[in-house]
Amino acid sequence: MEPAKERQDKESCVSTVCRRMRELIQSKAWEEGGRIPSEHKLAEQFSVSRVVVREALQTLRTERWIITRHGAGSFVSNPNNFLSPPAALGEQDFQELMELRRCIEFRAIELAAAAASDGDLADIRTALEQMEAADNLEQFTQADYGFHYAIVRASHNRIFCRTMDACREPIIFCLREMNRLNDSREWGISLHQKIYQAMAARNAGQAVKYLKQNTEYNYARLRPFFSNGGGAGRDK
Repeated sequence: MEPAKERQDKESCVSTVCRRMRELIQSKAWEEGGRIPSEHKLAEQFSVSRVVVREALQTLRTERWIITRHGAGSFVSNPNNFLSPPAALGEQDFQELMELRRCIEFRAIELAAAAASDGDLADIRTALEQMEAADNLEQFTQADYGFHYAIVRASHNRIFCRTMDACREPIIFCLREMNRLNDSREWGISLHQKIYQAMAARNAGQAVKYLKQNTEYNYARLRPFFSNGGGAGRDK
């Protein structure tokens, strides 16, 4: 049985690590959607055992400061997201949108890094500014779609653009339900700013990296809200 003094010392260490990690999140040193360092790295950073780190992470997970997806790791979360009502979005809707993104948008980013004109980059920037100026969910979602469409258009691949046109309704449905989560606007704008900056620097690898991490985080935070059926925005 664990001695009382040893147990108290461990509880004190766990409490201290939890406090320090909350401070990192609240100060935005650890940004929402960012991947949490490994247990090994955290143990080194805080000079504690991995057992202490594991218990601290579990506490923050319970408090919803972090969220975990098996196989992808843990991410800085936003407890306010969980004040949202269930979304109409189904898990299949989300997965299909992400598959479209991997097939079309990731490749469009690579092409746009070489082919985008100054006008193309200005269009992406304009869509970002419309997201920043939006004062309701619908405006924000339309500007969100416009941002991703502008990236695809910057690839100068006409078939990619036609695919986005054909899929506009289900894409907007998915984006709207994702954006519906409480307190998600600030994080969404921050992410799109980073993508735009990477595009402006013609750094395709960094832009794709942001989108991939965004996908993993979105999957983790949306899972509690996925409807059983979903699919209101896609063909049956």
